[in-house]
Amino acid sequence: MPDDLGPAPEGINFYDRCNRWMLYSGLSNGLAKVSFITLWDGKPGDGPGGTEQMVELVRKLTGRQPVLIDPSTL
Repeated sequence: MPDDLGPAPEGINFYDRCNRWMLYSGLSNGLAKVSFITLWDGKPGDGPGGTEQMVELVRKLTGRQPVLIDPSTL
């Protein structure tokens, strides 16, 4: 990512930036080609850039419900 975008600006959360970059990169190929599957226990995250934030970002930007796999069911 830094090769494509350059270094992160001061004060920017690296994990949030990475989540957004991955999602936007996928969406650049068209919404019909994007799926989001995640292994997540559903517990709140400890800050920006975690799984919870990525799930909400996917819902907000795609209007789709991500596929969630709860590790306690495995």
